[in-house]
Amino acid sequence: INRLREACETDRQILRITDPETFPIPDCLNLNVTEISAFLANYKNDSSWSIISIEETDIRFSFIDFLTFLPESSYVYSKEKTLEILDLASEKLKEKELEGT
Repeated sequence: INRLREACETDRQILRITDPETFPIPDCLNLNVTEISAFLANYKNDSSWSIISIEETDIRFSFIDFLTFLPESSYVYSKEKTLEILDLASEKLKEKELEGT
């Protein structure tokens, strides 16, 4: 969490957290997109995966465009809110560590 916070704080890379109220993403969904490949993986209740490979170039580039502008959209928490969430998660982890000792 500390590394994520550092990346967000310094903006060495764009790191933001999607707002589940405005952009709900199921926990069981994974989207991987590059310029040369893309796949969508869905984890099912029966402990198996359903995977779709996206071969169409225009669809891949559409996903890339969408993901490129997503951090600047209203679907994503602001930098300040992202840092706040990471700080809260870090505090909870520290509390759990103290409980375990």
